[in-house]
Amino acid sequence: MMINEFMERVNAIDNKIKVTNAQYETIEMVYTFYPGMGNKDDTAEMYVKFGIIIFNDMLPRAKAFADIQTQIQRNKMELELIKNTEKELYK
Repeated sequence: MMINEFMERVNAIDNKIKVTNAQYETIEMVYTFYPGMGNKDDTAEMYVKFGIIIFNDMLPRAKAFADIQTQIQRNKMELELIKNTEKELYK
């Protein structure tokens, strides 16, 4: 979700609320990686109700999940390389 899309959803609930780029970076990280995070509308509603503080509180876990996803991707790539090496040995 882009910042302008997020702001449209926020402004549909309360058009007086503003979000800085730095705040949006936090919101985007939480929206993308926090486990069990709702949809775009839920995220906007959560921001309107609770502000940036809830996203700041959720950020460490979201970052941990992002790191895990990166590690999983690396391991999948490494596994694929190992499988390809194994296939070469059969030739």
